[in-house]
Amino acid sequence: MPAKREVILQHTLSNDGEYHSMLNKDGLTVVDVFARWCGPCKAIAPLFRRLRNELGDDMLRFAVAEADSIEALKEYRGRSEPTFLFVATGEVLVKVIRGANGPLIEKSVLAELKQEHLALEGQVDRNEFNDTFFEELAVLRLAEEAAAEAERNKIVPIRKHLALVVVKPDVPAEQAAEITQKIIDAEFQVLKQKGMTLERDLATDLLSSLADEENFDDHVDLIVSGPCHVLVISKSGKTDGLITDLRELIGPNDIEDAQENNPECLRAEYGRDNIRNAFHLSSSRISAEREIGVVFPKFKAPWVEGTAPETQQAVLLIGPAFLEGKDGILEQLSDANARICRKKEMQLEADDVESLFGDFREQTDVEAIATHMTSAPSLL
Repeated sequence: MPAKREVILQHTLSNDGEYHSMLNKDGLTVVDVFARWCGPCKAIAPLFRRLRNELGDDMLRFAVAEADSIEALKEYRGRSEPTFLFVATGEVLVKVIRGANGPLIEKSVLAELKQEHLALEGQVDRNEFNDTFFEELAVLRLAEEAAAEAERNKIVPIRKHLALVVVKPDVPAEQAAEITQKIIDAEFQVLKQKGMTLERDLATDLLSSLADEENFDDHVDLIVSGPCHVLVISKSGKTDGLITDLRELIGPNDIEDAQENNPECLRAEYGRDNIRNAFHLSSSRISAEREIGVVFPKFKAPWVEGTAPETQQAVLLIGPAFLEGKDGILEQLSDANARICRKKEMQLEADDVESLFGDFREQTDVEAIATHMTSAPSLL
C-alpha cells in the first residue's frame, strides 16, 4: 500500500528563492507577511488550517513570509499590521488584505480560488491588483510633514468631515433633485452624487449600523427595491459637527417624532413610516468613512486648513470580552473627537498581562485577569 502523501498546511518562506519558487506555482498562494519582531498572525492561523483541510484543493496554498529576509517584500518591513497577499499563478498579485479580518479573509480565499481555477482553464483573465497603499502612505507622510510645519502657526491640514445621505426608493425619483437643492439651500455642499440601485450585499454592508434592529431585513428590502440617490455631503468651513447639523435638517428616524416635534425637517415632509422614512444618514464620522468607501471606493475627503488642537496620547486596550463591540467603542471615541493613531489586534501572552497589570496586584486578581486576557485576541 503506497504511503499517504503528507499535506503541508502552511509553508514557511525564509528567502527570495523559496518565495519566488512558491509563488510561481500554478494556483493561489495566500501569504501572511510579517516583520521579524512581530511574528506571523496567530489569530488567522487556525482559519488557514481549517480551510486547507476542508477544501483539500492542491491549487490552494498558505504561507508565512518574513519581510526582513525577502527582498521582494522590503516595502512591508517594520510594519505591525497583519498583511495578507493573494498571489495567483506567475506571481500575479490579485488581492491584498490588511488586518486580521477572519470573515473577509475566508470570503476572499474562496472567491479568488474560484477565479484562479477559471483563469487556469482559460475562461477568464486574472485581474492584477494595484496596491496603492504605499503611495498613499507617502502622501500621508507629506501631509504629516506639512502639518508639523504649520504647527508653529497653529494651522494644520486635516481631512474634511463628510457624511453619506441616501435618498431611499420610497421617495419618487423626480423628487431627488428637489431634495438635493434643499440640502444645498441649507448651506451644505454636495461633493459627489449618483443614482444607483443597490445590490443586497452592498445594501447590507451599507446599513450594517442597523444590524441589531429587529426590522433590519425590512430596511434592506426597501433600499434594494428600486433606485436610490446617494450623496456625499460636507459643509463649508466645517471640520466637525457636520452629522449633527445634517441630523437636524433631515430629522429623527422615528417618523411620528419627526412630524410632531420637527415638522419642518425633510423626513417629516418625505417620510411615510419608520421603514419608509425617506433617508439613510451616517450615524457618525467613522460610519460615514466606511459607508462612503462602500459606495464610492475611490473617493477621498478633501484636505482643509484647521486649527491644531492640543493633543494628549493614551493607550486603550479592548479585552476579549468587549472585542465584538469594538466598532461601537471606536465610534464613541470618534464622536468624542478622539483620533485613533494606530490600532492592532493581538493575542496577549501571560508576560504581557504581567507587565500591564503587575503593579496592581494589591488591588486586583492579576491571575484571573491573565486567564481572561490570554483567552482570545485583544485590540490595542
